[in-house]
Amino acid sequence: MSTTQKICLIALFVLVIFFGFFHLTESPSFMFDEGWYFQTSANLATTGIDGIQMAPGQINHITTFLTVGYPLIYPLGLWFKIFSVGIFQARFLMALFLIGFVAASYLLSKKMYGSVVALAVLTMVATFPPLYGNGKSVMGEVPGLFYLLLFLISSWNVRADDARKIFWIVLSGLLAGLAVATKPTFIVIVPGILIASYLEWRRGTLSLKEIGIGAASMFIPVLIWLVVQFRAGDSLTETLNYYANPYSLTDVRGVILNNIRHLFSDVGPLYTVSLLLVWAVAFFMRIKARIKLHAEEIIAFAFSVLIFFAYLRTPGLYRYLLPAQLLSLIFFPYSLLYISEAISRKVSVWHAKRMYVIAIILLGILGVYQLGFNSWVAQTYSSHKTASLQAYFTNEIKGSESVFFYNTPDVVPFMHGRNYYQYIILFDRSLGSENLPVLAAGRVDKVVAPTNYFEADKTGVFDHYTEIAKVYKYSILARRQKI
Repeated sequence: MSTTQKICLIALFVLVIFFGFFHLTESPSFMFDEGWYFQTSANLATTGIDGIQMAPGQINHITTFLTVGYPLIYPLGLWFKIFSVGIFQARFLMALFLIGFVAASYLLSKKMYGSVVALAVLTMVATFPPLYGNGKSVMGEVPGLFYLLLFLISSWNVRADDARKIFWIVLSGLLAGLAVATKPTFIVIVPGILIASYLEWRRGTLSLKEIGIGAASMFIPVLIWLVVQFRAGDSLTETLNYYANPYSLTDVRGVILNNIRHLFSDVGPLYTVSLLLVWAVAFFMRIKARIKLHAEEIIAFAFSVLIFFAYLRTPGLYRYLLPAQLLSLIFFPYSLLYISEAISRKVSVWHAKRMYVIAIILLGILGVYQLGFNSWVAQTYSSHKTASLQAYFTNEIKGSESVFFYNTPDVVPFMHGRNYYQYIILFDRSLGSENLPVLAAGRVDKVVAPTNYFEADKTGVFDHYTEIAKVYKYSILARRQKI
């Protein structure tokens, strides 16, 4: 590696570290789903129960609606145990996962394609704004991808380190299982693993016994997930129905068509489609040319395509595309280089490497600009949500006061003490509905509710309360004084 390449490598990792910790507690704003995972890990650290408090003295283990598993929840709980519970502490761990993912991206691409392509991969990944917009949040996608990339690196070492082949097979299986246990939607990695295992068996690099060892190793973390996630009496049918359709969509065909339209009309998804298309073209060009594809690329490609199809059955939240986006970024540079070289062999004026380097640099510059000034994560650099909520709950909520959190799991982490109730709405489902009579009877001192819910309420559930403050997008209600 030349001196220039070393300088670029250091500069890119400095950029990742800087933006990984930049406005850590505010950018992006602490989100609804984060509240679930934060509370679960915090309760695990402080009470030993991985669940959510729905009422004082009542912590419920959530089976069906918790779509992030123990490979994130348990490390975060341990992190809280060591460093205390807080938004900063949680986001700090997520920043470490993010940096680890970027480092794993570089190492994998360096093993597969060399240091020059690896530097291009690092440029693409390090300057991709959605990585920071989602990766800094307490969510499962980036930790799951971190485990997935470690699995691909270990899989590569199965062939590269014959002396410790069994060790790498076992480690590969364990890491693949951890990825699935972190984010159960990552189960779509299995078809790619089956295809790659079959091809490696045909090539003579894996025996059926070794494939069986890998499969058994992969099942161990998944089995642990089944044990810690589910309890006796949990409904398997309800759980599977929720995983299949968590948003209770009725017009699935209409949702799919609408998402397809957005893929080609919105800049972000269109960029991702373009990356995947370049990867697919290079992928099938090499198949046609009878070039042996790495098992790791086959697994990643199959996974990314299936993630795309899974995304079409969601309400269109772009974070569900993130796994496919990031893997496409990792395999885009080599794919672009391969296509460029193929064109240069037919068009003499096409300077493949020169055009390739220019394209990567321009995309990197565009990414830095968006990361700094023109992206979803950049828009939240000036946010003060976390600071405002921390100040309000520290200064305005007395320790003796009881609080009812109405569909605000993302606000609960700011509460001091455990004298609180929760009610959470999940489309056509809900948690804590048994607590609504407490609210309707005016038996709690304060209520925190989204302002739009409070203003549009026609059920009378807030009749005993009046608004005394607004913090961010939340209304703080106090019990009406009796005349």
